[in-house]
Amino acid sequence: MDIVLEYKTGIAMLFMRIILGFLFLMQGYDKVFRLGLKKTEEGIEFAMRGSKLPGSLIKMIAVISSFVELLGGIMLVAGFLIYPALVLLGIDLVIVVFGMSLREPLWNMSFVWPRLVLLLALLLLPAAWDRFSIDHFYSFL
Repeated sequence: MDIVLEYKTGIAMLFMRIILGFLFLMQGYDKVFRLGLKKTEEGIEFAMRGSKLPGSLIKMIAVISSFVELLGGIMLVAGFLIYPALVLLGIDLVIVVFGMSLREPLWNMSFVWPRLVLLLALLLLPAAWDRFSIDHFYSFL
C-alpha cells in the first residue's frame, strides 16, 4: 500500500492523461476511419450552414481537427510530447466551441466539458507529477 501512496500523484496524472487521450483518440479515429473524412467534412459543413463561414474553411478545419484529435490522443496515451499535444487539443476545443456557438448559442456542452476539465488539470498540474510517461523517462536521460 505504501508504494501506491508514494506514486499516487503519478497514478492520478496517468489516469487523467489516458482517459483524455482516449476521448480524443476515439473521436479522431471515428472521424478519420469510421465515418471517413469526406462524410465528416459534409456533416460539419451541413451543421454549419448559415454560419457565414466559407465552406472551404469549414472543410479545412474539419480535416485538421480530425487529425489533431487522433494524433493528440495517441500522444497523450503514450505520454509523448504531452504539453504540445495538450496545447493543440486546447486550440481544437476553442475552435469547436467557437464553431458550435456560431451555429447554436446554447448548445449541449456535455461532450466538451469533461475534455476541457481534464485538459486544464493536466496543463496546470506540475509536469514532474506525470511520472509514467515517455516524456518523464527521457527527462532523466
